[in-house]
Amino acid sequence: MTNVHESVLVQRRPDERTVTNTVEQKLNMEVSDGLPTAMMDVDGERLPVKLDSGARYSVAGTDWIARGERVQGPASVDFVERIGGLLLDVVGVWSFSMRNAFEQRVELVACIIDGCTDEFLVGVDFMQQHKATMDFARNEVRYVEKNQNVVSPFRTENCEGNAKLQR
Repeated sequence: MTNVHESVLVQRRPDERTVTNTVEQKLNMEVSDGLPTAMMDVDGERLPVKLDSGARYSVAGTDWIARGERVQGPASVDFVERIGGLLLDVVGVWSFSMRNAFEQRVELVACIIDGCTDEFLVGVDFMQQHKATMDFARNEVRYVEKNQNVVSPFRTENCEGNAKLQR
């Protein structure tokens, strides 16, 4: 699995069981990155969307191309730098329509990243544009759209030392 947070690898202590199943590894990685994650409905499928206040732009992997519409015009950037410094090419910009847990429509625009497949990270660009607030006491991100409060609950997982940076 290739994802935006690839350089943050989950490593288990030698006395813990080794995860060998690919699906288990994927789930373990998704949970262990510690990012707030909202479950969104996209074309009838519930998918995790991560909220990343450390990402300047919203980005999505190439699997998301089929779930959105291509936006005409150039992307804001030609590439995105991953944590380890590796540059990932931006293939283009897509718009997405999702529904949160309360069936409210959430419209997002994201750069599609080559070298990333299934992740979707909502970046600072979306948060600033919508003047969104991430409330960790309530585990929700909220903003006002067309005089209506939009509230998307999220979950966070406590890594408690199970993940560390690989050098």
